[in-house]
Amino acid sequence: MTFTVDQVPLLVTRRIESLTADLPDGYSEILRHLLNNEAKMLRPTLTFLAGNAISYSSVPEPADESELMVYSPDNYLVDAATAIELTHISSLYHDDIIDQDDFRRGVESANKKFGVGKALIAGDYLFAMALELTEHIGNRATQTLIKAFRKMCYGQIYEITREIETMDQYYELIDHKTVALIEGAVELGLIAVSPLPAESEFFSKWLNFAQNFGRAFQIADDRRDNPELLQKVGVNDSQLQNYLDRAQSAASKLSNPRTEVELQHLIDKISK
Repeated sequence: MTFTVDQVPLLVTRRIESLTADLPDGYSEILRHLLNNEAKMLRPTLTFLAGNAISYSSVPEPADESELMVYSPDNYLVDAATAIELTHISSLYHDDIIDQDDFRRGVESANKKFGVGKALIAGDYLFAMALELTEHIGNRATQTLIKAFRKMCYGQIYEITREIETMDQYYELIDHKTVALIEGAVELGLIAVSPLPAESEFFSKWLNFAQNFGRAFQIADDRRDNPELLQKVGVNDSQLQNYLDRAQSAASKLSNPRTEVELQHLIDKISK
């Protein structure tokens, strides 16, 4: 069936709930702690859009509305999107531990609510589940997720070992901590439904979109939450608009009007 972007959070949430249903001693609650807080699910949405740009047949037609989000074992795209969200949440758990943050978007961090030890193992477990989900998609999917996570870890190391004082340092940081997983999200979406080679023009167009959209997304996020950093490194609204324009141009070259509309909707959310 054809599904819409609005259905992505429920599809992914149900898959995560099924994966974490039988853990002992309250760990299901710990693993799901930030799930609702991250309900916008930007990265899995990009995974769906990339996969759907090739195929709109990933989700089986439900018998009725109540069965709309029932997981299908053959639904590689659902697993790809879920793996991306699990990886993202895993990184948030680890970030909050490193930064000793007590709150994230107004919600107690896992380390504050449950303790550092439980939050740490929960973050590790989330990424382990993400890797398992990519296994039956294929080795290329698993390697794509590993590559993205390694880059994210490098970004974290980069951040804690130096002061970010220049524009070049800032872009080096966000290209690893943020853009890498956004690139991974679209790569997994494409890989889940097609054997497209990474050298293909279509693949390259999607990565071009991801790179520019990812930079715009993080600049907009820092404009709201960390304007002092942007001022220090000399990144301003003109750079944000530049990457928004580049992302919009890249979206227009994907030769899929429906996908372009959905991507433009995401771009508009950043620009507000």
